[in-house]
Amino acid sequence: MQGELLCVSSREELRRAPVAGKIVLLCGELASEPLMPKGFVFWNPEEHREIISLLENGGVKAVLTVSLSPERFVPVIEDGDFEVPCAVVLPESLPRLCSGLPAALTPNAERRPAKAANVIAVYGSGKHKVCFSAHIDTKPGTPGALDNASGVAVLLAMAEKLSGRELPYRINALSISSTHLSYPSVVLFRHRS
Repeated sequence: MQGELLCVSSREELRRAPVAGKIVLLCGELASEPLMPKGFVFWNPEEHREIISLLENGGVKAVLTVSLSPERFVPVIEDGDFEVPCAVVLPESLPRLCSGLPAALTPNAERRPAKAANVIAVYGSGKHKVCFSAHIDTKPGTPGALDNASGVAVLLAMAEKLSGRELPYRINALSISSTHLSYPSVVLFRHRS
């Protein structure tokens, strides 16, 4: 896709900018922290919701964001529900990109529907239950050691320790992926547990 590249650095500027049909580059204040996914119901600041809404409803052709890291590509927007094609650029590219030249962007991605399931291990048969979960999603460029491997290790160690014991309650153990997107199965498990 080709189009005029418009550099925008604040929410106020984004509110006023003629973004329709343009490739919008978020920099400055708008690229200073990750924006929460639209479906994340546990915490989603009004500022983030406004930025996403202005981009999606403004007729933007594509969104570029300056990386959150100067050394590698760390996106500001990671949301499978975001309706506009996105890409990330390194901060060193900013002067050239904001020079007023026309831009061409070739996204190499696709969206496709998918189904997923969570497996819940149930142990014991008591009237009351205790629920444990581990967060298992990860992605390229992240170690996964803090929120993935450690939680899964604890869940597996707990299951091993409790195996064969009689308990006065039921235990539910669940490995959860993509909690940041608030998938319905995660929310349903949370409410039923």
